[in-house]
Amino acid sequence: MVFDRIFQNAIPPHAPLQSRNEGPAFLNVAKNLYGFSRLDYLSLNVPVKGWKKKYMHCRHADDALAQCMSDLAADQAVIHGLSATDLKSADGVPLKSWLPEAQLDEGEDGVVFGLRTLHGEFSLAACTWETADAEATGKYEIAVRDLRLLMNYFHGQLLRINGVDTENEILMSARELDCLSWTAAGKTAWEASIILGISERTVRFHLNVAREKLKCATTTQAVAKAISHQLIELSA
Repeated sequence: MVFDRIFQNAIPPHAPLQSRNEGPAFLNVAKNLYGFSRLDYLSLNVPVKGWKKKYMHCRHADDALAQCMSDLAADQAVIHGLSATDLKSADGVPLKSWLPEAQLDEGEDGVVFGLRTLHGEFSLAACTWETADAEATGKYEIAVRDLRLLMNYFHGQLLRINGVDTENEILMSARELDCLSWTAAGKTAWEASIILGISERTVRFHLNVAREKLKCATTTQAVAKAISHQLIELSA
């Protein structure tokens, strides 16, 4: 459980804690679908609708759940210590370098990445996998990008459960974000196709779908909107 100690250190003292030795079914399905060994999700300072100052703090794993509601926000010193600019990168940050005390098992690797947070909350997700498979690195680079999309959806669901309006949340596929990212970096559709190992026609297809999802008339507008919504960064 990657975020267990962080969660315990961040939540307000004496906050009533609810826990169980069973994780959300969604995380179990995602774990088995992509062959991860562990999935972990952390969200602090989720606003609760109907209360001026009420926060939900939670840590969900594929095999456990812990959460509490409090009038107090999470420890800002803990959050500040966890913040890193590269947590928003498409591939995430290696767990071993970001959190040495994560206690990865021997022969295990993993990454942590930030989720889209538009309501003042602090949210992360992490996944680990066994490295015995010689093709594991390439396999999981793609899987992590898919997982980012799924975990943003999971985070949106948790916000909705707590009454936070996420009606305007934009869900994009990993390939659509890839194509937008390389376009933002100044690459043509042909150059992006070489980089991504797909056809130029496929790149243009993904860009067209992205424009429709973002409700934009041009690719330039779609790139700008994707950046403003923190879906992609300025450079690939």
